[in-house]
Amino acid sequence: MTQSNCCICDSNDWQTLYHKEVLHPLWWLNDNHKYLKLRYVICRNCEYIKLHPMLNFDEYEVHYRQSPGLAQDAFDVRTPIIQERKDFILQYINGVDYDTVLEVGPAYGDLLLILTEFDKRIGIEPSSTYFDHVKSSNLPLEYHTCMLEQVPHLIPRLLNSANLILACHVLEHAVDPRNFINHLLSLAKPGGYLFIEVPSVEAMSQCQQSIFQTLHFGHVSQFSISVINRLCISLGLEAIKVESTTKHDYPIIRALYRKAQVEDEVAKLFVNHCDSVDAGAARAKRILLDELNRASLNPLIVWGCGQDLLDILVLLNDSERQLFHKKAYIVDVNTGKQNKELDGFQIHAPETFSSSKVDSVVVTSRSQLIQSDIAKSANKLFPEIKNIRLYPLNG
Repeated sequence: MTQSNCCICDSNDWQTLYHKEVLHPLWWLNDNHKYLKLRYVICRNCEYIKLHPMLNFDEYEVHYRQSPGLAQDAFDVRTPIIQERKDFILQYINGVDYDTVLEVGPAYGDLLLILTEFDKRIGIEPSSTYFDHVKSSNLPLEYHTCMLEQVPHLIPRLLNSANLILACHVLEHAVDPRNFINHLLSLAKPGGYLFIEVPSVEAMSQCQQSIFQTLHFGHVSQFSISVINRLCISLGLEAIKVESTTKHDYPIIRALYRKAQVEDEVAKLFVNHCDSVDAGAARAKRILLDELNRASLNPLIVWGCGQDLLDILVLLNDSERQLFHKKAYIVDVNTGKQNKELDGFQIHAPETFSSSKVDSVVVTSRSQLIQSDIAKSANKLFPEIKNIRLYPLNG
């Protein structure tokens, strides 16, 4: 059976580690699919382990929606573990706004219930069993029943809403862990935190009998610290704290990452830069018009034919263009540009005017390096003529 590329490193070099025949999770719905012959394969490049073949998205959705789940008392024995999760998270999150925490796959909401520091506590739970219990118990939680991938369409207000995202023992169930984490990140605010807990390959080898089932058809992925770090960091997350533990016969990785704050900031910075470029062109236009109006009968040499000049020319109205055409000549040392036109104006070689009387040389480039280069060339050709920079450094 053809293997797809690794979702961690994009390699396609797999080795089979283990074969297992299991009951199809939906065998009770369709007797034609009673058994699955599965194998665990490892990527030779990055050591990511996955189950192959796996169920498709629709099959998983049916399974998790109709799963009876674990009884409440089965979760009660994990109370110390739930508390350790909270302690781990609160120890390492810094400067967070305790507004919204959102958990994917929260079951009965045990972790959300003790994170009372947050004003809003939201759960995305695909299992109707857990969802119905929480709703009927009138717990102080906002619960929604759907798959994570459906949230943008069903509950778009949750996008970019959470200061902390929790994903405890859900990532190993994801058909595509990379896509799953991207969906998680879409729910987090810039600078928000992502807490992940998954079974640990390293810890399982040190644990004689885990309190949870390890080789399970639903565990599509098996993670080591190096693999989950590689995945998360490749998605732009900052690793805050990642550890493996076997405490309570619970062989897991606990990992806290932070989403970069660059999304809004970079957009604002770039827009500010674009605005400054436009403002610089407007100032350059005023300088150019001042020179054109001041100039005597001798022409202005406008040196440098590129985008920086075009940004100015497109701002000229008809009368200003006529003034430019009457008093200015565009020159450029690039022979490929010479005798061509820029926005309707002829481009000349600088040497064309070496013996002419010139009022001034107008330097059109924003670049300080090019400004300096043009000034040197202009001074050689027109040693007694002053240079006017349309984009002065202090402008």
